[in-house]
Amino acid sequence: MKATAVAFLFCSISTIANAQIGPQFRNIPKPVLCGPLDILFKGLADEEVNEKPIWIGKAEDEKSEFAVFVNPKTGAFTLVQFGKEWGCILGIGYKSQVVNDPGTKL
Repeated sequence: MKATAVAFLFCSISTIANAQIGPQFRNIPKPVLCGPLDILFKGLADEEVNEKPIWIGKAEDEKSEFAVFVNPKTGAFTLVQFGKEWGCILGIGYKSQVVNDPGTKL
């Protein structure tokens, strides 16, 4: 009986939490620039852009990876998602800063 009550309570709480969070999130179409990976990486390494990867991680499905490229002199950055042959620029910006010691595992 106790186990059933706990299971019911857990289901009720998770349903309420999802109801509160769910409507606040939605898919929004976002234009993304994609191209051959070799051309993308060459462009980021170009003398004018001069961005180097400072962080890399695998996607949850392990079919692609993400990387953050930064130019330490200008603070410009590019967020890229890439697979074996193609890469997509998810975002670019400036004024990048490290907010956590890169040696610390998150």
